[in-house]
Amino acid sequence: MREGFGVVLTLLMLAVAVCAQPPVRLYIAPNGNDHWSGRLPRPNASRTDGPLATLQGARNAVRRLKATQGLRAPVHVLFAGGTYRITELVLFTPEDSGTSDAPIIYEAMPNARPVFDGGKRITGFRKGANGIWTTVIPEVRAGKWYFEQLWVNGRRATRARSPNRFTYYMLSRIEEGIDPLTGQRANLSNRAFIARKEDIAPLFSLSPEQLRDVTVVVYHSWEISRHRVALVGAETGAVITTGGHTWRFLEWAPNQRYHLENLLAADPV
Repeated sequence: MREGFGVVLTLLMLAVAVCAQPPVRLYIAPNGNDHWSGRLPRPNASRTDGPLATLQGARNAVRRLKATQGLRAPVHVLFAGGTYRITELVLFTPEDSGTSDAPIIYEAMPNARPVFDGGKRITGFRKGANGIWTTVIPEVRAGKWYFEQLWVNGRRATRARSPNRFTYYMLSRIEEGIDPLTGQRANLSNRAFIARKEDIAPLFSLSPEQLRDVTVVVYHSWEISRHRVALVGAETGAVITTGGHTWRFLEWAPNQRYHLENLLAADPV
């Protein structure tokens, strides 16, 4: 019995040893090249091989590995510290999945802090009157690009807002009325409200194009929602937004808070 047990145990240990293959490691670094193998953490002396350079390159390398060799061992994709520019959508699909025995893991190298940056650099700023800096972005002017976040020297800039501190309060909800987007009567309870006229007075002089750039940030009991402005009423104080929320305004409190963002008339922060 002991000899038979020893043979079985030996076979089991051999089977485990065969199955427990060491992971395949792919290295990614800002000074890499997506035409290299990715099997080296640093470029070699002749710069003919070394780490890959991008998240997309890493995904494609894993796909090639699965297609040519199959997924017989875990795959560890290791990112060195630094900034990785993302200029187009990097899509992961079921074909990029691993298995319980051979998982595919994307992670930072020990003590590394990789940053994936999908932003675009904006240059050409000029200082104008009242301390306002301006530049022209042809893609935005042509309607091909729109953005809502700006980072200055690594810090997220605060958009012009009104009020600068604290919030305004809705007076009441508009249940239904004429939808300015369709011209038809509609339920507006989750996208329209009555405001104090003095709070939204800066909106009255805006053109329709300028008005569509204004964002109403609405505070709910545990989250916020963001709405573009479709129409304001100077006589009534009505604010109608282009899109609604899951629930009606003033659903959870009698005085719902909000503030306005992205209008030139707002006081500087």
